[in-house]
Amino acid sequence: MPGRFVRGVHPTAILAALALAAASPVRGDDADAAAKAHGRLDGMRFVGAFAPESAPADVKQDILFFGDGHFWSDNCVPCGFAPGVYWLRLDGDAIHFRGVMESPERGRFTYVGVIRAGHLSATINWRRERWYWSIDRNFRFEGTLSAKAVTERAARVARIAAAEGELPKPPEVCPL
Repeated sequence: MPGRFVRGVHPTAILAALALAAASPVRGDDADAAAKAHGRLDGMRFVGAFAPESAPADVKQDILFFGDGHFWSDNCVPCGFAPGVYWLRLDGDAIHFRGVMESPERGRFTYVGVIRAGHLSATINWRRERWYWSIDRNFRFEGTLSAKAVTERAARVARIAAAEGELPKPPEVCPL
C-alpha cells in the first residue's frame, strides 16, 4: 500500500536502497561524469517551507544547503543534525536526490526529492527510535533556488551541529 511502512521502513527507502545496490561500478569516462553529478548541487541553497505532510497549517521556513557533497537544513543543524552526504541521479531536466541527516539524540531525517527549473520538492521522513517508543513522521519541503551561494563548509556546520546543546534554540524548531 502506498505510504505504508514495512517493518518500520518506508517504501521509498527500500526502493532507493535497491536502486543503489543495483548500480554497477563506474569506470573510465563514466567515473568523471558520476563525480561531477555528485557535486552538481554544491553551492546551491533552496529557501522554502517545511511542513508536516498532512498538516499544512504548521509551516516553518527552512533553507536547504548543498556543499562539499553534503546537504543540511537551517532548522536541523541547531538541533544537532549533522550535514549528510547526498546522492543524485540526473533524468532529463530533473535532478533526483536523496540524503540522510542524523542526530545521536534526535534520530534521522531521510530526504528524497527532485529539482526542476530552480524548484526543489522533497518528502522527508523523521525516524527516532527509543526502547520504549518510536517516532515516525513524514514532512515535505518546497523551495526555490536562492541567488545567494553557499559559502559555509560542511565540516564547520557539522561542528556546529555537534555543539547543539550549547546553542540557543527555540523548542518549536527542534524535534522531540
